[in-house]
Amino acid sequence: MSKQQYRSEMGIMGDILDVTADGGRSGVIVSAISRKANLSHDAVLD
Repeated sequence: MSKQQYRSEMGIMGDILDVTADGGRSGVIVSAISRKANLSHDAVLD
């Protein structure tokens, strides 16, 4: 097995922006960003 490669900071920001863009003007709650961007709740808040 190969080692897991971590996402770059830019990759994480891109994932968050994708999720928020899909939410449109109605917005997205933190738990949805966490789930769809595959991040912990605390990481999203930071």
